[in-house]
Amino acid sequence: MVRKTVVKISCWEPSTKTCSSCGQVRMMELSQRVYACECGLTIDRDLNAALNIKRAGLVLSGDVYQIDKAA
Repeated sequence: MVRKTVVKISCWEPSTKTCSSCGQVRMMELSQRVYACECGLTIDRDLNAALNIKRAGLVLSGDVYQIDKAA
């Protein structure tokens, strides 16, 4: 049996606007379907958001520690 945990993240988490690679936050129009970051990452907008939501959930659950990439 696989054990799963549901973690609720804030609805204000900028999951779509944050680069899942470097953490940079940038504004996007809703019509933009591809996230392209200055770090070189180009990824589907929804996949980028999913990766950020997964990371936020893992941080809140204590399974991983948040790394401040700006430092």
